[in-house]
Amino acid sequence: KIRDWGVPIPIEKPKPIQESLRYGPFAVFGILGRSGNATVYAAMDETLKRDVWVFVRPRGSAPVSAERAHVSRPTRQRWLQCGESDTERWDAFEPIHGVSWPDFPYVRWEHGRYALRDLADELKAAVADKTLPADLSPSQVWIDSSGRAKLLDAPLEEEFEKVAAGQVETEAPSAEALALLRTSVGLCARGPNLPEHAFDFVNELKRRPDHPETLSWAAEQLRDFTTRPAVIRWYDRLITMGVGFGIDFEAYQVAINVLALSLLTVAQIPIIAGVVLVAALMLPAVVGYWSQGGLAFRLVGIAVRRADGRPASRLRCAFRNLVAWGMTLVGFGMYMAIMPLFAENAPYQPASPGAPPQFGPEMVFVAMVSCGSSLLMLISFVGMLVAIVQPQRGMQDIIAGTRLVPK
Repeated sequence: KIRDWGVPIPIEKPKPIQESLRYGPFAVFGILGRSGNATVYAAMDETLKRDVWVFVRPRGSAPVSAERAHVSRPTRQRWLQCGESDTERWDAFEPIHGVSWPDFPYVRWEHGRYALRDLADELKAAVADKTLPADLSPSQVWIDSSGRAKLLDAPLEEEFEKVAAGQVETEAPSAEALALLRTSVGLCARGPNLPEHAFDFVNELKRRPDHPETLSWAAEQLRDFTTRPAVIRWYDRLITMGVGFGIDFEAYQVAINVLALSLLTVAQIPIIAGVVLVAALMLPAVVGYWSQGGLAFRLVGIAVRRADGRPASRLRCAFRNLVAWGMTLVGFGMYMAIMPLFAENAPYQPASPGAPPQFGPEMVFVAMVSCGSSLLMLISFVGMLVAIVQPQRGMQDIIAGTRLVPK
């Protein structure tokens, strides 16, 4: 397969028929349904040993236009040849080994963006050469076994329905094309893990007018999206952590030093030291508010969204950054603060030979602070591991009600 969709792509199977039918060199072995005013058969070209779809219509039906017959794009079902009898007219098209998009299971943006690119390119080309089908609907968009989108001239139905087949006669075919594109985008541009660029694209596509320029813009955007990350993976979070400790941690080193100094002086000047302590702890929140997630996210290209996929406010980003870095800062600050106390209260050797070492009166407090510091840093380390295992929703995201998506 060209692309891995994560789920097997189903293939529409023809229903067997009892009677023996033949149209030109094509021997029919099954029926697929109705398409417009045509009955669609699955047949075998016995000369070239290939499958075809044969569309059989009443003799008086309009033939396939010359413009449509010459279309050879990979995103459109290709016309092969035609013929007629006293009562019927038939046209042979290449088969599609796949299924219509509405019948497909839920498609994530990660995979569906390729089919959307194919569809946008085909709609743009069909509007330009006046081969756009009439009465477009999502069931005319098929996904083949390679993951590509192909556009049918009319929906393929199991039972006969009066569905028009031919070219659009409206004055604004781009409006028909854009309506189909918007509907198709909605089939996969859903869910909370939608990338930020896709979220913005969906909203902009809804807002833009039904002009040919909008169709060209959409096709260009979708081609660009196929080269951009569509999901946050474990190695993205690993890179983010490396960049974070290289940039964010250096920025927070000042806060760690201030925290340590405040902890050392809180007994002598409690009010001032307490204010400084709180101010140092708020530095991650300030950075998260300003950068909407953190300096590393800003550089790597990761956006912070709410748990339901909507944009996260700056206050929520600030809270998330505080949760992500708060325990680390406090842990390192406590560690740096107890080092001088540990040196002052280290066990000393008594004068009497053979006696056990003696501890200063504050050594128990120093030991408790040391254990607390180690526990906080251990929790921070566990949080990093969880973020690698669940790159889109780590512990800090669960607490803050956020998730991470590519920009």
